[in-house]
Amino acid sequence: FPTRRSTDLIADAKGYTATLRLSATAQDGRLAQFSASGTVITFKGFLDAYEEGRDVNPDLTADSGKKGAKDEDKRLPVMAEGDALVLIGQTHGELGASLYLREVLGREDGAPPPVDLKLEKKTGDFVRDLIEAGELTVVHDLSDGGLAVALAESTLTGGTGASIDLAPVLERDGIDAFTALYSESTARALVTVRSESDLATVVGIAEAHGVPVARLGTTDADRLKVKDVLDLGLEEMRAAHTGTMARYFG
Repeated sequence: FPTRRSTDLIADAKGYTATLRLSATAQDGRLAQFSASGTVITFKGFLDAYEEGRDVNPDLTADSGKKGAKDEDKRLPVMAEGDALVLIGQTHGELGASLYLREVLGREDGAPPPVDLKLEKKTGDFVRDLIEAGELTVVHDLSDGGLAVALAESTLTGGTGASIDLAPVLERDGIDAFTALYSESTARALVTVRSESDLATVVGIAEAHGVPVARLGTTDADRLKVKDVLDLGLEEMRAAHTGTMARYFG
């Protein structure tokens, strides 16, 4: 794992796109076809600021992610029980061309959320400053599937549940719980911080950048709970996430 300066965290990412297609016959005789496309990143650039569950470097020193770290690229620590969960950015009713629309409703219509490049840069600068200040334990982008998917992926990766209250976001942004969970509004991120003092620092830096933030809750136990909306065990979520191929092909 090469070491790079933190200025690389705001450089453009580089890579190439690969497509995989598989065909197989299920046990009941039905033909199943799978197609997946993805981007292979050869230089992460700004993407390296975001937490990815499979990209864990076991050779990091114990000082990685601590406050006062040198001006180098360091992997963020894993989310732990007791961390505060914070939503960065504002959520709008933007479900066009969304993952929910496609996978749940079987539709591929509507305009995707508009991209405000100035807002993206402001949010990115804010997240970068928090990383360099050592205030964050996890950073997860909000894109396909919105906040719901980000919460699921973060808790599964961290191995700890979370208790979430959407009320601050619903009141501030004038939206309902469904929109808060599945909207794919841009210029947002889900982050965690270790302590109340770190949270106060994040709020202060957010005010300086003019970026809205809202505390969602705390990581705890072994269930993902969203008040008045859902309550799912991590093992139930993990089984749904990893068991698809086994269910269809044995």
